[in-house]
Amino acid sequence: MIYKDVGDMVNADIELARAIHAFRQIGNRLGEVDALIERSGVAVLNNDPQLAIRLAKRAAQVSQLMAIPSGITESMMALHAAELARENRKVTIQSFTSGLSFYIDLGKY
Repeated sequence: MIYKDVGDMVNADIELARAIHAFRQIGNRLGEVDALIERSGVAVLNNDPQLAIRLAKRAAQVSQLMAIPSGITESMMALHAAELARENRKVTIQSFTSGLSFYIDLGKY
């Protein structure tokens, strides 16, 4: 994500919103999940944890619906980052633990 890499979070958010819409239109659920997770990260960097949480939860919903284990894992880690930005320690610990469990189950940790 070029805009994110150069610190242009406004355009990063705009382009990721477009990507989410495009992936949804063509039925590419994996692309949609990836873009939702990336946009959640941009929302954290933009100091908008509420949006980041909504995006991470949507990514988790799509991942669960489509049975995408890696998407579930990444979504839980994005939710962890968003909750950490919101400084909600209890939910942060829960989301981190869930994400870590998925990583371990997938053999990625």
